[in-house]
Amino acid sequence: MKLFGTSGVRGRISEKVTPELASRLSLSFANFLECSGNVAVGMDTRIQSKVLYHSCLSGLIMGGLNVIDLGVIPTPVLPHIIKFLKLNGGVMLTASHTPPQYCGMLFFGDYGGELTPNECLKLEKLFFSNSLRTVNWNELGYIEHFDNAVEIYVQSILASFNVKQIRSKGFKVILDLCNSPYGQFFSELAARLGVHIFTLNDMPSGIFPGRGANLKIESLKHLSPLMVNLDFDVGLALDGDGDRCFFIDSEGNILSGDVAGSIFASVELYNHGSGLIICPINTSRLILDVASKFNGSVKFTRVGPPAIIEALRIFQKALFAFEESGKYIWPTNILYGDPGFALCKMLQLLCKYNSIWNVLSDFPRYFQVKLSVPCPDKIKVKVLSSIMHAASTFNPVETVAVDGLKIHLADESWILFRPSGTEPVFRIFVESTNKEVAEQLASKALTLVETIISSLTE
Repeated sequence: MKLFGTSGVRGRISEKVTPELASRLSLSFANFLECSGNVAVGMDTRIQSKVLYHSCLSGLIMGGLNVIDLGVIPTPVLPHIIKFLKLNGGVMLTASHTPPQYCGMLFFGDYGGELTPNECLKLEKLFFSNSLRTVNWNELGYIEHFDNAVEIYVQSILASFNVKQIRSKGFKVILDLCNSPYGQFFSELAARLGVHIFTLNDMPSGIFPGRGANLKIESLKHLSPLMVNLDFDVGLALDGDGDRCFFIDSEGNILSGDVAGSIFASVELYNHGSGLIICPINTSRLILDVASKFNGSVKFTRVGPPAIIEALRIFQKALFAFEESGKYIWPTNILYGDPGFALCKMLQLLCKYNSIWNVLSDFPRYFQVKLSVPCPDKIKVKVLSSIMHAASTFNPVETVAVDGLKIHLADESWILFRPSGTEPVFRIFVESTNKEVAEQLASKALTLVETIISSLTE
C-alpha cells in the first residue's frame, strides 16, 4: 500500500499528510461507506491535527456522511462512542506515539476497531481512483457536536467490573498521562471506583513537553521511586494519544507490554479453562509458556492493530489480544487498546491475587533488546531482501517471514528484522533467556542492518 502503514496514514503535514490528502481520504472513506451513514471524528492534542480535522470534516460531509464531532479525545474513546451510538465508523486524527512534528489519520469500522489491512487497501484504491462520488448540495451530511464522551466512556467500562469490590480496596494509583487528553476521563473513572490518583504530565499538549509522545521503559524511570516512597498500589503510564500503556508495580518495577499482556492472558485462560490469544510476531516467547501452562493456544499476526483486529474478527472466540507496545484488547470491550479498561482489569487482578507478579511467578525470565536504525522508506524492501540473504550467518533453525524476517535459534533465542510501517526506521527485536546472549545478538544484528543501509545509500 502507498498510503497506509502499520497503523493508519502518518507523516509530516508539509510532506506526506496534507489538508488536501485528509479531505480526499475522508471523501474516500465516505465512498467506502457508500455515501450514507453516521460517523464520529476525534483528534489528539497535536497542533497540526486541528488543520487536518477541518479538512476531514469537509471530505466526510461532501461524501454524504453525518458527523458526530468529538473534538479532542484519547483515541480509545472513539471506538467506545462508535459502539455506544451504533455508528457506521469513525476517523481519528492522530499520530499516536510518534514525535510531535508528525500527524496522521486512523479509520475505524462499525465493529469498533481499525479497518483491517484488506479494508485499508480498498480505501486506498478508492483514493487513487477517478470515480470518487460527491453528493448533491441537498444531500450533504451534517455536523453535530457531542459533549457526553466522558460519561459514555466511563459507563461503558464500569459495566464489565465489580465496582463495589474495587471500591472496597481504596487503591492508590499514579498516572503519567503523557500530556494526552485522558485527564478528565481517568479522573471520572477513578472517582467512580474510589481510587485515589496522583497524576503527572496531565496538561494536554501537542508538543508533549513531559517525556515525549512515545512510551518506553527507559523514559518511565522517574515513576519507580514515587511508587515506593509514596506507597502506591500500581502505576500506569500512557503514550501521546492514550492507546498504549505500561504498568508499574508497587515496588517500582516497570512491566513491559509483553509481561503485562502475558499476565492478562494467563488470567483469561485460567478463568475460561482454555482459549485463544492473539498477538503479533514480535511478542515474547513468554506468551507461549503461559499458553502451554493454561491449556491455551496462540495465533501470531503481523505487527499493528489492523492485523490484530482482522484476526479477532476471524477468530471470534479469541479471549484476548495484545501488543508488546502496550496495547491490550479484550474483544468484549472494544477492538482496540484501552488503558482505562486495562487499569480496571489490573485492579481486579490485585483484588484477587494481591500482587501483580503472583500470576507469573513460575515462568522463566526473558531478556529483550529493541533497536531502531534510521532507514529511508524507499530502500526498506531492498534492506529486508539483503537481510534474508544474510540470515544463514545466524545459524537459524527456522525463519518466519510473517512480517519482516524472524530468525529462531537453537537455544530458543530469536531475532526479528522489520521495516517500520509508521516511521523511516528499520527495527530490530532480540530476545533470549540469557542477557549477554541477547546483547551479543543485538550487536551483530545492528551491524548487519547498518552495513546494508550504508551500502544502499552511498
